[in-house]
Amino acid sequence: MRPILRSQLAGAILIFTGIATAGDVSPFIGIWNLNLARSTFNQGAPPKSIQRVYVPAGNAVEMTVSNVGADGKPFTVHSTFTVDGKDAVASGVDFFDNISVERIDSSHFVFTLKKAGKSVGIVDTMFSVDGKEFTQVVKGITSGAAATSSQVFERQ
Repeated sequence: MRPILRSQLAGAILIFTGIATAGDVSPFIGIWNLNLARSTFNQGAPPKSIQRVYVPAGNAVEMTVSNVGADGKPFTVHSTFTVDGKDAVASGVDFFDNISVERIDSSHFVFTLKKAGKSVGIVDTMFSVDGKEFTQVVKGITSGAAATSSQVFERQ
């Protein structure tokens, strides 16, 4: 797998952890940074940094994720969506173009990443009781190879 693609997968999939319904966005809204020391990646070098910014947008959440890949190249991913199980457009990466989000309970969300309507990744996200961090287990396919990670984000 190419290094740029690996860091894009690691960074872009990470984006989709932390979105809530418009009625309960308080656990997610704000700025979150990846804690690299507490995160693990099974394939290739991890990204150098990821910062996520979530803001309310009517009945949706607007997300901007600024990534610096393992190769030092920055890229940004954008999406505005709700937690309704329906696809929402995502831009900034080429290996997925839509996401859908399901709420399991008040602190557990599952994100499905899709390319041309086909699932290419799952992001299982759990928020801490105190709301200061979330951990996600990411499973995806890029360039035909499975990539998994466990990533910790901390509220800033």
